[in-house]
Amino acid sequence: MKRIALFVALVMVLSLLTVFVSAEAAPECDLRPAEPGDTNAQVTVDGATIETDANGTAKITLTAAVATVTIVFKDANGTYEELRSNIRDEQKYIRYFLDYGEGITSVEIHGHYIRGDKDNADLYLSGMQNAPSYFVLGDATTNYGVWDISKYLLDRADRGYVPEDGCIQFTDNSFRIEGSVGSVFTIYYYDLADDYDEDEFGRVIPDDNIIEVSDEESTPAEESTPAEESTPAEESTPAEESTPAEESTPAEESKPAEESKPVTPTTGDAGIIALAVVSALALGGAVVIKKRK
Repeated sequence: MKRIALFVALVMVLSLLTVFVSAEAAPECDLRPAEPGDTNAQVTVDGATIETDANGTAKITLTAAVATVTIVFKDANGTYEELRSNIRDEQKYIRYFLDYGEGITSVEIHGHYIRGDKDNADLYLSGMQNAPSYFVLGDATTNYGVWDISKYLLDRADRGYVPEDGCIQFTDNSFRIEGSVGSVFTIYYYDLADDYDEDEFGRVIPDDNIIEVSDEESTPAEESTPAEESTPAEESTPAEESTPAEESTPAEESKPAEESKPVTPTTGDAGIIALAVVSALALGGAVVIKKRK
């Protein structure tokens, strides 16, 4: 019986880990803002508040008619967060999926990155929208798009745009948002990636697929009582799509929980299964709670 119980416990662990690890993790080159203090990058917010979900979705709520959010990854003082992308072989696409929300009238997204010919190349959302030949999904009229930055840079390799190692490094990214106080601008995706789902991207809101982990220490389980499973967070509700933000003038080339401590297992078969469930929860929590630190 104990062998059967142990086998069942292992199956449960593997099943739970499969679910947890498959929950969407933040990409390696994520240009979305995080809540100040939740990232090593230097985040400054003016005229707004930021709330982020476990999967990185950022909701910026205006507290003034004009809001600015700036993320500094690297400056003269050092590198706070290493955001490098191999555009030749790996992160070839810039993906964005935005919800402008009722009351938002204008959004400008502007970043800088280091490439082969300069240390402060501009990357504007409007610049991408003004170069439609590089879209592989979406276009300037949609609130989502997948833009082939690899092809854009490789097409200009003779001008020195592509670094020798094929890697570009982002130094900062900023968001300027105009609208009525209380309006919410949501950023589901703004990152560099090696792939995209052409059937779902921009059409399916990403799940906030996490297991809640209490900040308080768990108490030992009662005899033969399995640990309770945490309830997954509610899925975010899609907001109505709004008209894409007004294009800004192109510049330059493109301007274009503490984790819960494991519950002490009881003896016997039930104890083995309880330990397996709790271990999986602890491991799963570590996966989804980890942020860009």
